[in-house]
Amino acid sequence: MNTEKRPHVYVVAALIERAGLVLLDRRAGEDELAGLWEFPGGKRELGESDEGALRRELKEELGVACTEAGPLIGRVEYAYEAFDLTLALYAAEIQGTPEAKAAAEIAWHPLEALPKLAMPPANQPLCAAVLARSPGPLSSEKMRYVNST
Repeated sequence: MNTEKRPHVYVVAALIERAGLVLLDRRAGEDELAGLWEFPGGKRELGESDEGALRRELKEELGVACTEAGPLIGRVEYAYEAFDLTLALYAAEIQGTPEAKAAAEIAWHPLEALPKLAMPPANQPLCAAVLARSPGPLSSEKMRYVNST
């Protein structure tokens, strides 16, 4: 029996919306997830809050200020081959013009296109949570519905 502890990565990501469009970035690099679209964000550092990590990651990856972080849209646990992932998606507001500082590219996509885009497996249930919301801000009732899995 293998008792080695698998690496665990905690990632925060942002749902940034404008007029029915959502901002996504395409992963750079050479790993199995390279070239896939994902919600912008990144790894939470030791001792960092989700909000602090989201603000830092949006500044580093997109060159924008995060003016509002939250509410939580959903959280997913996913076991990739080499590591376990926790991915938390938050609604976010930004100030500034986003740039692809760490990604291969960024683009605004229609919300209804989310299920058709090539995305990492951990992002897919979050796309369903985004699309399950009714228009407008999330209420606490909607949060319970979206996160009840």
